[in-house]
Amino acid sequence: MGKLDVAILRYLTSEDFRVLTAVEMGQKNHELVPGSLVASIANLRHGGVHKLMKELCKHRLGRTCFRNIKDKRDYHAHRNKASWLYLSRISATKEFAYMKALYERDFPVPRPVDFNRHCVVMDLVRGGPLTHVTSVEDPEALYEELMGLIVRLGNCGVIHGDFNEFNIMIDSDNRPVIIDFPQMVSTSHPNAEL
Repeated sequence: MGKLDVAILRYLTSEDFRVLTAVEMGQKNHELVPGSLVASIANLRHGGVHKLMKELCKHRLGRTCFRNIKDKRDYHAHRNKASWLYLSRISATKEFAYMKALYERDFPVPRPVDFNRHCVVMDLVRGGPLTHVTSVEDPEALYEELMGLIVRLGNCGVIHGDFNEFNIMIDSDNRPVIIDFPQMVSTSHPNAEL
């Protein structure tokens, strides 16, 4: 998987955006969108589109996290095939909805702002992931709080689905903040006990 260089977003041209929009539109019917179709939709010369796509591909995010999606997540439904970008979009929609519901019920989650396509915008968490924390003042209290959150989620009828040190942040007040909700399911879901 590649790493997105966000600095490049400042320098995208109108042609870059036309190519990206054309690729997105083409993915409605194609997993791999032909360059000629991108050129046609973007109303640009094929050679120019090829050069722009080559540059844009250097900064893309990978699709590896959606390879085993059918087995792990319920929003794939009964489809045999689906574009990874389409699945990313559904994932973001689901994540935003869960985050909003949890935030409104005073769970320690970032305040959701909005979502668009496959991105979720939320408040910045001032702190870091639990994986980078080497020590805490009161580990027993943190453990109790985290176990209490699992029970509280269950009492609200949901299971996080990926509750681990990578999806728990510790804020500047040494309090946990839960993130990453695409795998969240109802307690009545067939995979809830897994």
